Amino acid sequence: MSDETLNETTTDIVVDDVQVSLEVTASGTKAGIETNEAGVIASPNKKKGKPAPSVMVVNGAIGSPGAQRQDKPKIVAEPKKKETVAIYSTRNVMWEGVGEVKRGYNFLTPEQAQMWLKRIHTRLATPEEIKEAFDN
Repeated sequence: MSDETLNETTTDIVVDDVQVSLEVTASGTKAGIETNEAGVIASPNKKKGKPAPSVMVVNGAIGSPGAQRQDKPKIVAEPKKKETVAIYSTRNVMWEGVGEVKRGYNFLTPEQAQMWLKRIHTRLATPEEIKEAFDN
């Protein structure tokens, strides 16, 4: 078919309740789509300017530049000081509902210590003992 025999035609297409009307001529279409001499549809020109790199190559390794790091706001919270009691145990024992103690010094809440001190293998540890045991 040569260019002289191609007549102008109008085509109406309905897709999902949207009607599109195209006029086809020998030089292309009048709906904003341009074709070259071979009849191939050409895309519109891209905007000028340098795009952000999406891939970078460093020392032969391909990678992503990653996102910009943002500094996290620093939240300084006062550490809550728990009240603890030091006890010394001569055995490793687990007590359901109360917890467990290992042989040596254990730091417990006052409620737990009150329960453990009822057993014969535990006793209160003095501050001097604790200092001597944990000072290297």
